[in-house]
Amino acid sequence: MSKYLYIFLISMVPVIELRGAIPYASFIADPPVPFLLAAFIAILGNIVPVPLIMLFIHKLLELFGHTKLIGGFLNRLVSRAAKKAEKMGDVGFWALLIFVGIPLPGTGAWTGAIISAILDLPKRKAIPAIFLGLIMSASIMGIISYALPDLFVAWFVK
Repeated sequence: MSKYLYIFLISMVPVIELRGAIPYASFIADPPVPFLLAAFIAILGNIVPVPLIMLFIHKLLELFGHTKLIGGFLNRLVSRAAKKAEKMGDVGFWALLIFVGIPLPGTGAWTGAIISAILDLPKRKAIPAIFLGLIMSASIMGIISYALPDLFVAWFVK
């Protein structure tokens, strides 16, 4: 399988997403994939599941919301999200963009799509916010994976 397909598939995996695909492209792919190409492929792969998540998360909540095992948890999650949605108002776009854009564990397109669906953010606002957040996250991961190692080598290795 080609390294480009690996980047695309890694970026589609929940939790790993773009935060794992870009370091793969920089450190593991042989030869390393140029940053702009790696970022483009990773963003594309990471955005693909977003509309599907946003469409089907409510169905999953309906299916599992009444079960004893996870029903209580899901119902509390939805009610808390609804309360936060009231407080967010017009800030929802920017909050979602920043949430997706900061490449930390538990953030990213998957979680952003779930949050936007639970908060009932309009898709016409949520998808661009998630997309711009992915660009922000890719930029940060690019600095970490491409620029910092080169700076380290330039400063400390002679």
